[in-house]
Amino acid sequence: MVLLQARFLVSSMLPPLIMVDLIDSFSLFNLSFIAPILCLAVALLALHRFITRPSHKVFLLDFTCYKPPVAQAVTKEEALDIFHRCYKIANEEAAEFLRKNIHKSGLGDSTYFPEPLLKDPPDQSMEGARRESELAIFGAVDKLLVKTKVNCKDIGILVVNCCLFNVTPSLSSMIVNKYKLRDSIASYSLSGMGCSAGLVAIGLAKQLLQVISLL
Repeated sequence: MVLLQARFLVSSMLPPLIMVDLIDSFSLFNLSFIAPILCLAVALLALHRFITRPSHKVFLLDFTCYKPPVAQAVTKEEALDIFHRCYKIANEEAAEFLRKNIHKSGLGDSTYFPEPLLKDPPDQSMEGARRESELAIFGAVDKLLVKTKVNCKDIGILVVNCCLFNVTPSLSSMIVNKYKLRDSIASYSLSGMGCSAGLVAIGLAKQLLQVISLL
């Protein structure tokens, strides 16, 4: 109250132009004093936000591969013969095209084939395909759980990819029932998208983990 009265008395004694200059100088002094403090506060807030924000990076901790018995290994010529018997290729041009694809595909002379296809005639039934899927999937998952010592109840996301075989109930539900995974698990089955869908499945798992970390 005393300051306001003193300022009023001094202002009344000064000419108008000097009074305006003093007020402008006082305002500029306030702005020059407050602006750096505001900038510093914003910088500290941004730094705190950057340091304390959760990381959204996803890492592959471990993996396993299923390896079938040695009895299921075939050479490239045996693989070509199996394809001939499965698809009954009679056209020489189609046979030559298949031969070139097999030799360029990276298949070696110890390529593992599904057991049902090694029979004569090859078993191409749904039951045989499901047995093959169970052997490969359960064999890989069993080894992975042993290596990582992960509790099945702690698994929150399941993504299963199969190039061709698409069945109901799905392959993901088969895993959920086999390992008694929790009811709230987010499970996805990708099929019919070819071999490149393996990358799609990994990308989907990564995105789901990142979204969950934001919740």
